[in-house]
Amino acid sequence: DQSAGTADASRTIAEADIVQIEGETLYALSQYGGLSAIDISAPDQLQVLGRLKVVATPFEMYVKSGVAFALYQGYGEYVHNADDTYQWVQTSHVVVIDARDPANMKQISQFEVPGYVADSRIVGNILYVASFEDGYCWDCEANKPKTTVISLDVSDPAAVKKVGQLTFDERTDYSWHRSIFVNDQRMYVAGPEWGTQGPIGSTIQVVDISDPAGAMVEGATVQVAGQVNSRWQMDELDGVFRVISQSPEWNMVEPPHVETFQVVSSNDLQPLGSTTLALPRPEQLQSVRFDGTRAYAITFEQTDPLFTIDLSDPAAPVQAGQVQMPGFIYYMEPRGDRMIGLGYDNTTGTGSLQVSLFDVTDLTAPALIDRANFGGEWGWFSEDQDRIQKAFKVLDDAGLILMPFSGWTTDANSAEPTCYGTWKSGVQLIDWANDTLTLRGIAPTLGSARRGFLHNDRLFAMSDDRVEAFDITNRDAPAPTSKVALSHNVTQVLPAGDKVVRLSQNWWTNATELDAVSLDAATVPSTDGDLEIAQQPNGCYKSEYLQNAFSTDSRAYLVYQSYDYDPNTQVSTQGTAVKTVDISGPSPVLLGSTPISDGPNNQYYYSYYTPYGLIDHGSPLVALGDTLVMTYTEVDYTSATPKVTTSELRVADLTDPTNAAVKAITVPTGLGATGLVTSGSVVARSHYETSPTHEGSVRFYMDRVDVSDPANPKALRKINIPGSLLAFDEAAQRALTVDYRSQTTKNVLASDCYSHGYASFYPPDPTQGYSDTTLGDCVQLLFSVNLVSFDNDVAELIGSKELPEGQSIGQVALGDNVAFITQAAGYGYRVLTADVGIASGAAIGCFGPCYYGGGSFAEQDLPVVTLGGLQGGAFKSGSLNVKGGDYWGYAPIVAQGTRAALSGGWRGKLSVIDASDVTAPSLVRDVEISGYVSNLVLVGSTAVASMGYDGVQTISLGD
Repeated sequence: DQSAGTADASRTIAEADIVQIEGETLYALSQYGGLSAIDISAPDQLQVLGRLKVVATPFEMYVKSGVAFALYQGYGEYVHNADDTYQWVQTSHVVVIDARDPANMKQISQFEVPGYVADSRIVGNILYVASFEDGYCWDCEANKPKTTVISLDVSDPAAVKKVGQLTFDERTDYSWHRSIFVNDQRMYVAGPEWGTQGPIGSTIQVVDISDPAGAMVEGATVQVAGQVNSRWQMDELDGVFRVISQSPEWNMVEPPHVETFQVVSSNDLQPLGSTTLALPRPEQLQSVRFDGTRAYAITFEQTDPLFTIDLSDPAAPVQAGQVQMPGFIYYMEPRGDRMIGLGYDNTTGTGSLQVSLFDVTDLTAPALIDRANFGGEWGWFSEDQDRIQKAFKVLDDAGLILMPFSGWTTDANSAEPTCYGTWKSGVQLIDWANDTLTLRGIAPTLGSARRGFLHNDRLFAMSDDRVEAFDITNRDAPAPTSKVALSHNVTQVLPAGDKVVRLSQNWWTNATELDAVSLDAATVPSTDGDLEIAQQPNGCYKSEYLQNAFSTDSRAYLVYQSYDYDPNTQVSTQGTAVKTVDISGPSPVLLGSTPISDGPNNQYYYSYYTPYGLIDHGSPLVALGDTLVMTYTEVDYTSATPKVTTSELRVADLTDPTNAAVKAITVPTGLGATGLVTSGSVVARSHYETSPTHEGSVRFYMDRVDVSDPANPKALRKINIPGSLLAFDEAAQRALTVDYRSQTTKNVLASDCYSHGYASFYPPDPTQGYSDTTLGDCVQLLFSVNLVSFDNDVAELIGSKELPEGQSIGQVALGDNVAFITQAAGYGYRVLTADVGIASGAAIGCFGPCYYGGGSFAEQDLPVVTLGGLQGGAFKSGSLNVKGGDYWGYAPIVAQGTRAALSGGWRGKLSVIDASDVTAPSLVRDVEISGYVSNLVLVGSTAVASMGYDGVQTISLGD
């Protein structure tokens, strides 16, 4: 971009990137971890100086004297509408972050950018940001694409101010992202456009940015013959604007067009010259690059012609020469009479990605000198064509080319080579010397590689997960010397005494990652010691995955489920194995693995029959110290109705991590069963059976097994209870159950029926279907929570609380003599009305333990019920509405004493509830969360939430 315009140093053009270096500080912007400041003065001892995460998707940034100007997409907020509703609006923002004290980064200011960020430049002291509204984004005018350019004065980073804004309506109903070319006088904004009958080319908008203070003036519009899909298709040199464009693939009759325009002023561009490229066959334009009075264009079909164009006479552009080669070039980097191309080529079998070296000394006879393939069978780059040059580094002084890539390679030695392969990601090193490209080693990264650069004689590789330094004295074998985490994918947390075990599933390497850190360090992405546990490779007919995990103070138990199918015998086998990890030391240590279940019909995680509305609370596998208990069922599918032939609990003593002692104990089959819950050394569940006295009805029973001696588990007598089991206290001989009641309303419409939540509509003749006007029967399901006492084989109802219509059981947590129950809404499809926060007529389904907030309404109520008397005393109940997040929110909850912590779902909060007075629970505190909570545990009196790539967040239950 800087090749045009004046030579005024005060109008220097700068580009944004996800990495910026000032002095010995690296600023890295991760999709997951936000902004990190890293001390790279000692590259073999990298140190994170500070972090700041904004709840949005980072795009790129600038850094000026320790102040970051970060561009974010998807910056969400609730907007209060005039009709007293709330609307969730996602825009883009420029966020100014003071990182001069990296340990205490803070946001100074922010500026809204409508729609999606397309690109940006800093020219002198002015930051220009171009954005695009596609007509479908949040808060966009429907079918009205718009492009907006804002200018910000960043001369004083502590007092950034907005100077101007221009908005251009696109001339079509549908367009795509904008690309920009910028010099110190003008900005050219363009992108592909479509009409009702197909592509209609591109309209290039000129913006006069010559004012050093940032005032912008709308200039001319230039219509070009084809579509502009990247910045490299536009260029200005010596007062001449040049464009190479082509209609898209489905209109291949049109060849690429070369057009030049005389720039009289920003308001006046006059057509100067044009030509079309003569192609050997109809092909799609892939990439373009201008280099002074030369231009290069790449097309693609089965072979990849490079066309050279002579622009020395801009009024008469000439197609000079061409060379054909396999594959195509994605990006070109001119180097005088040489040109380096980056692209794709899957014809060699040595890698689908390639770097090519061309001799362009004679424009009439360009030649391919050398090519290096890499990247495996399926390789790709992390950046689009507008930003690929920021990843692709040609280091002339070092005679080195660096290219971050990601890809997948099948394993030819595998028994299933078509289904199994290896993920590859890293920075590829390629030597460039004496017109030769030599493939060297790879600096591997975790996750998709984004950047590679040299600093202080070290190669730095960055992904969204981490920054790593490598010694490349031996370029064939880059040696890692130091790394720091930018983010930490935490899919599950486990309590281990005063430690937190953090688990993640790394699909790139098919491994489980685990570390054990102090509570204070749980929210920090970095770790002092972690363990990577390999899993069985997944293939065409087999797989292994981490199903569950438990921990004691000194051990973590990882439960893996495997599946294997033999296509020859058509027999499938499933198995369960536990890997035990010692977490007592500074770094986790794998102690061993042991199978605990296998067989041709292992269905241990299969709920063999859960009818509509039954609350399937509990888990198929629970832990009591070093003892695991799981359900095991075998089902006969040969009959018309599947029949349970075996129903067991399998008790595994994991004291010996390499040889588990497993004991099976039979439990009633019944018609269906819930999950397992525990109290002390007793495991319980509930099942239901056909009533012997009331036709069409069932009876629920609580089944308990004492596993205090894992080698000799003892089944206790089943107890008839009112409803299915939620929780119990073995010492107090009390339990919580949920009971069910149906009520039928006749002659109603289906829409009215489903407005009642848990309901089913039955038309008069189901074989004929029904219409919007058909009247039928509506069977509605209502729920109540019961407190019961039990003694031997007799249960007595102490108290009951019926839930409001449409509400069911979500999650349950037990404190001291108080139970906290979140409520769920809508099982199946439900039409919610405005009185519960969603506009009438919005039919939304929710399956499982979830509740509704508002997709277009802010902070909906999450009902929480409190029940007292579980350990003793009279039955008491109360309720409280906690502000939840968006719908589909899973609301995990944990309790200690008389307090509970719960997550309000995606874009909700972590909240603490106090139920000292069970009848009047109160909200103690809440904090914003930066992601979606996948699980919640207690470590001491602190609730710890795992949020995937958003890491870990905590909240104290104490005062």
